[in-house]
Amino acid sequence: MGKPEELAWKEWKNIQQNKQQTMEAYKMEMTVEEVKKIEDGKHTGKIVELQLREKPFRYLDLIIELPNGMRIKYGLPAALTVESKLGKLALDFGAAMETGKPLELDDVFVGKGCSFMTLSKDTERGTFANVVHGSLKPVE
Repeated sequence: MGKPEELAWKEWKNIQQNKQQTMEAYKMEMTVEEVKKIEDGKHTGKIVELQLREKPFRYLDLIIELPNGMRIKYGLPAALTVESKLGKLALDFGAAMETGKPLELDDVFVGKGCSFMTLSKDTERGTFANVVHGSLKPVE
């Protein structure tokens, strides 16, 4: 058995080697991609997902995928009546709405083709395309 300082040195060296191995295991490589932008104007896509968010208010986001693979969100207040924005859109997409009856929104929207208009908006975080409210329509 070695001296206490030699044991401490070996232990410290083992710790350093373990740290290095751990660091190597967590190294991450990513490929730099080109900047993609959604130009202002009319687009077509497919609704691929629905997301409910609570902040700042309760909203339902429709995630729309464009033919080039880019995705854009279209948010609506999550109130479902025949007169609400969400209700009117559900009716446009063929939903049968009856007061007091549940409606499976995934069945109404997900997988459906759509057309919509976008306009870019400048913010402190950059320029982002936004779906023009009222422009989302079903397509075959």
